[in-house]
Amino acid sequence: MSVKLHWSFDYTPSNGEEFVDELIATLEAAYGGGLPAGPAAEYTVLPNHWGGYARMAQRQRLAFGSLSIRRTPGDNAVDYRVESCNMASGEALRLRFQTDTSPLRRLRGRWRIDARNDAPDPYNEFNAAGRVTDSGRIEVAAGGLTFVAEQLPDDRPLLCNWTLFDALPGLATLPGDAEFALLEDLEKLRPRCRVRPLGAFGLPVAGTDLELRGLTVFGEAQPPFHFWLDARDNVAIASSTFNTYVMRNGAGAL
Repeated sequence: MSVKLHWSFDYTPSNGEEFVDELIATLEAAYGGGLPAGPAAEYTVLPNHWGGYARMAQRQRLAFGSLSIRRTPGDNAVDYRVESCNMASGEALRLRFQTDTSPLRRLRGRWRIDARNDAPDPYNEFNAAGRVTDSGRIEVAAGGLTFVAEQLPDDRPLLCNWTLFDALPGLATLPGDAEFALLEDLEKLRPRCRVRPLGAFGLPVAGTDLELRGLTVFGEAQPPFHFWLDARDNVAIASSTFNTYVMRNGAGAL
């Protein structure tokens, strides 16, 4: 398929035209009936550089994983259930947490991390709980131990990296020098992050041009993470250092 991709998610040099074909076909499944809407966002995960993944003998596609972000809004909080699966490595991650109801989706209260892999040994599972205190301490409990993992700077909001899929429209309205903190997979703090516009871009999807606007998140210890939003502020495409996430079915930003 002779479709030109934006540089921020163009990985045809390392994957060939198969990357374009799968990306467009996945978007057509999501947008064939118009702009998506609903409480869950589900994505197919494509490798940016295939050399980092072991191709299974029977595999006919580049796609090697999936991501699901489900939100349940309440009166004072939004409950999140995030699940990701890497079929190449056998890794599976489940996150449970809450945010406030503001456009920024600030992390609050307690959370749960459950990770598994296919290794045939006792270390194939990791379970932990965490919380952020009123004073900004990030505490983690695992293996019977509780410790202070990080201290959040008190001048910026704390977000989980997976709530960026909802929070980007709000973050884009902040002043240019405003910073926020990300807690990647509810474990690793990225203390000083910002968001910048990437411009507009269109892709031929389902017989029409899918118009997208781009935003990049970057900062201290945070490699650039590029997001492309549709007219309803759904994230249609997100591309990190190693993976590109492509919306695969009905979803919607809250």
